[in-house]
Amino acid sequence: MHDLASDAGPEGQLWIHLENFCTGRVQARTQEELILGKPWADGGRIYFRSTEFTRYLDSNRFKQFSERDIYAILRRAGAQHHKFMIKNKCISCWSIPAFDVPREDFDAPEPLPEEF
Repeated sequence: MHDLASDAGPEGQLWIHLENFCTGRVQARTQEELILGKPWADGGRIYFRSTEFTRYLDSNRFKQFSERDIYAILRRAGAQHHKFMIKNKCISCWSIPAFDVPREDFDAPEPLPEEF
């Protein structure tokens, strides 16, 4: 039997969703924008609100884990829980080590010559 790729199981899919949530949308430029539900990168970590991530999972029909299980999985992988006072409001969020995001534009592949 062959080893399954890390993204083949539900946990792998959870990580793909988290990476897409954190990198595939508008990022916060400041910590204050966490209030708007945007992920915020700072100091090699990316911070996000659990309510927004749960909403993202629901919209992508990912229901393999309970919310409690999701954060147990993330905690085992080094996620940390934080509370910040932002605009006189206590904001609860999580952070994980930031994903490696390619910083260079990729060149478009050369088209193949048409066969006659």
